[in-house]
Amino acid sequence: MDSAMSRIPSSKEVIAAGDLSGHVGRDRSGVERWHGGWTIGRRNNEGEDILEIVKAYDLALVNTSFQEKEVHLITFESRRSTSMTDDIAIKRDHLGRVGNCKVVPGESKASQCRFLIADLTVCRK
Repeated sequence: MDSAMSRIPSSKEVIAAGDLSGHVGRDRSGVERWHGGWTIGRRNNEGEDILEIVKAYDLALVNTSFQEKEVHLITFESRRSTSMTDDIAIKRDHLGRVGNCKVVPGESKASQCRFLIADLTVCRK
């Protein structure tokens, strides 16, 4: 991710999304600028890596920025566990252009995974 981000001019939009297999967790101490606090579970090592990347490039984790019911936060569910491993990140100063971000229950790309969607206002120059 670091090499990809370093090639993007600062004038360009950045929307990074996908299953990063990390948990950023509920605790947002020290990362309040980038982590909205609306998530589930505890942070793991991969979640620490995600937060380091968003801090380095001043990106906001969109999916942690909106208060939603827990069912709208869970991107993966199995018989034994639920988690939020999918993330959407954009440049921090563009967070105001996002109207909402949540998981759509019932819609799935696989039996255990769910779609994470964000409403983003796109402006033409």
